[in-house]
Amino acid sequence: MDRYLTEAGKSIGYFDKVRFIGAVLLVAVITGYLDYITGPTVLFEVFYIVPLSLSALYSGKNLAFTISIFSAITRVSVYHDGFPGNASNMLFAYNLAEETSLFMAISYFISSIKQHLNSLNKSAEELRYLSYHDKLTEL
Repeated sequence: MDRYLTEAGKSIGYFDKVRFIGAVLLVAVITGYLDYITGPTVLFEVFYIVPLSLSALYSGKNLAFTISIFSAITRVSVYHDGFPGNASNMLFAYNLAEETSLFMAISYFISSIKQHLNSLNKSAEELRYLSYHDKLTEL
């Protein structure tokens, strides 16, 4: 468990980051397509959380917020296309705002958890160092 916590959210190199962004976008597009196939009757919000959480954990808030907006637009477009032609633009705007705020909140919370885990691990390393180099106990 401790090893997982120290490896969570390690920064990745530039080339790997580009591949990671591509993979996250691909997962978001596949999720959107599956959402489109199933229609508006099945709630697919849970599956949009996978690329959001991966991007927030390994790449940071900026990419996670971008994926949040992309996923919200995809989800609302699929949701709006499933209704008859009498659905208003106001309903579309409301659903877009709702999905965007939900996905951005999830991205923010996951990236905050990552930041706190990194801070906690740094403090644990400092305490471990101090325990081995304590001048009071002459260890």
